[in-house]
Amino acid sequence: MKKHLKLGESFPKGNLAPRERCANPWNGECNNTDIALYIYLKGSKLPICRSCWNEIADKDIEWGEEFT
Repeated sequence: MKKHLKLGESFPKGNLAPRERCANPWNGECNNTDIALYIYLKGSKLPICRSCWNEIADKDIEWGEEFT
């Protein structure tokens, strides 16, 4: 039986962890593994890469209740 790890858990020494990929909900094409931060969107924790975060941060948007 395989053990499934939760976010933040470490793999045993000697095993390579799979790289987490960007889950930017506004860019479904991004597969970047250079994760800069996580956002919570509608109750889900999503990894966001550095490139996507730069694009999001540069936009003139207001985060309202529709994102929680």
